[in-house]
Amino acid sequence: MKEKNKLVQRYRCMRCRCRFPLIPDTAPECPNCRSKNIRKINGENQERTKHKLGHFNYFIIGMIIGMLLVAGLFLYSQGRIIRLYPNLKQEDDFKNCANYSAFIEKVECLNRFIKSIYFYNSSQKYATEFTLEDIKKMGGVCYHYATLYKKMAEAIGLYGKEVGFPLNDTAHSIAIISDKNNSQYCIADQTEIWCKELGN
Repeated sequence: MKEKNKLVQRYRCMRCRCRFPLIPDTAPECPNCRSKNIRKINGENQERTKHKLGHFNYFIIGMIIGMLLVAGLFLYSQGRIIRLYPNLKQEDDFKNCANYSAFIEKVECLNRFIKSIYFYNSSQKYATEFTLEDIKKMGGVCYHYATLYKKMAEAIGLYGKEVGFPLNDTAHSIAIISDKNNSQYCIADQTEIWCKELGN
């Protein structure tokens, strides 16, 4: 009996789709519909399981890639973070910029300080109250850096003003810095500066 059980094989009826065991030396037909159109399915379940697992693995990998793409798009569109000068040594204190004698040198010093802490983070665009430490930790948008230029310029004895204006269905802010004699001025736009001496 044990030897006979070992020889039992499972078959599938191709007409009624049922499964049944078929012992050797018995009629090779479906016990339900008597169809002789039958097929051995030994090992089919194992192959089907492998097939399903393969599809499942592809599904999991696709889900992970999709989640990473969604997270990347979210950061890009909602909380865009762009750090431009990660290796630039930070000025110990922007107030040291007052030690320069020339106006241009002072503004360039402020610009180096901004570059050393700069990263653009659009998720902060609605933050109107902020400190220097807030910007260092969380970044900011053009308004924050323009306002920071203004405050730093005034702290070292220069004139500063934040200027906002509409641009491409949104808004943009820059800072204008001038010396006390109003003979020179610089436009500071985040990490870029353009300076000019009046009369030239």
